[in-house]
Amino acid sequence: MGSRAALFLLVAALPCGAATWIVSPTGTGGGAGTVEDPLSLSKAIGQTSPAGPGDIIQLRGNSIGYTGAVSCYLTGAVAQPITITNYPSERALLVGTNISAHVFTVVEGSSNVWIRGLHIINANTNRVPERGHGIYVLGPGTKVLHCIIHDTGNGIGAWSQAPDTELAGNIIYFNGYQDVSPDRGHGHGIYMQNLTGAKLVRNNIIFNQFGKGIQAYAQDGDLRHMIVSNNICFNNGGASRDLEPDDNILVGGSQPAIDIKVINNIAFTSLSGGINVRFGYNNMGSDRINDALVFANNYVARGGANYFQWWTNAIVTNNVFKNNQASLVFKDDGTAKEVYNWNRNYYYSGGSWVVNATNTYSFSQWKSATGFDANSTQASEASAPATVVHVFADPYISGRSQISIINWDSNDVVAVDFSSVLSVGQSYTLKNAQDYFGSAVLTGTYAGGTVNVPMTNLTATLPLGVTNIPPTSWPVMNAFVLTGDAIPSGVVTANIGTLNLR
Repeated sequence: MGSRAALFLLVAALPCGAATWIVSPTGTGGGAGTVEDPLSLSKAIGQTSPAGPGDIIQLRGNSIGYTGAVSCYLTGAVAQPITITNYPSERALLVGTNISAHVFTVVEGSSNVWIRGLHIINANTNRVPERGHGIYVLGPGTKVLHCIIHDTGNGIGAWSQAPDTELAGNIIYFNGYQDVSPDRGHGHGIYMQNLTGAKLVRNNIIFNQFGKGIQAYAQDGDLRHMIVSNNICFNNGGASRDLEPDDNILVGGSQPAIDIKVINNIAFTSLSGGINVRFGYNNMGSDRINDALVFANNYVARGGANYFQWWTNAIVTNNVFKNNQASLVFKDDGTAKEVYNWNRNYYYSGGSWVVNATNTYSFSQWKSATGFDANSTQASEASAPATVVHVFADPYISGRSQISIINWDSNDVVAVDFSSVLSVGQSYTLKNAQDYFGSAVLTGTYAGGTVNVPMTNLTATLPLGVTNIPPTSWPVMNAFVLTGDAIPSGVVTANIGTLNLR
């Protein structure tokens, strides 16, 4: 039903007269773009594509993949994007084989292209050389929605040439590479930079990369106007050779990060040590300091420390930090210009608060030294709520959601309330994000109230070309995708360039 529902949304949102072009792995450059005479993918999205603003390009294929790197030159319009999606009830597979090539590139000059529901991999099993991206975005107004991307270099790279790009509802895992010891793991779920407009990253499930989950990093590029919300990031670094933990979320680099909003995300790791979330990377001096961070309503659990470094203006509020090691590392440049609203957080930890790498404090000492957290709470790890469930309603498809379950008591099942996304009488399917193409975890008809979701006897896929087995997060934590048999909601039309959550 997911493909049919997505198609309904797209058709309903388009003006009369929009064309649909059919593509097949056996299609040709001279095809008519029909079921009987399909186009090749390279023709449908290439420089001489017949598709125009508002058109839909539907890719045939389940068992037969599109092999090799492809580049998209399409130009849609803001109100009439060109959509590349699956043929109803099918899912297209794009298979990269060249290690260094990006599987799917949205070229500079392309614009307002929506990529929906595709399955993108690099099938080369050599995980030593640097690998190309799954989707490499240089075109403004691009949306990557509900794709499954794995075993590439970086899952999605979205760069400053592509303002007002949105990455939503994707499942991203096992991306990266690693040279011989002692080299660390490289390659991230999402790697992004931005200058104008905004980048919106929401409702993605991102786990077990060789490197980081979400990395907004720049040495010479720009880190401005980014919104990261409702993502479930866990066990990133887990595909690396030594299961070396890496940041679930990093924003920072050698350039100042400005206007960053990180709201309502899950950052969890089964791995010990490392850094879970990090905001600010290098001390760039007082003239190039980071500015305007909002870090609110996030749930950050396990791993090593969490870093907040060199911000002139930061709101850090209503977050949960659960960690038996160092709770938080805070650094500033020691001037009087910093403005912080750091309050109403919950710390479940017996760890320490480290300030400017010189002072290690208890919670009460931290509050006294900084003036932060006057109305916050600190308690032992064991006193944290045993079950924490987040149901993130999908912004594009009614009845679809991304679900995070934290199950500290390791119960076999956890009761989850689906009423915020399903109606009584709806049929539904629940899938394990770590084995998305495997059998459904649950199917049924929603009777209201809670549904018991299993947290044991689950299965997980493995990355290509490695012998180590990444950690599974259950029974303590897992991510699921819930889909209901429903008509999609309308497209969210908020201007992401001006969205203000402060």
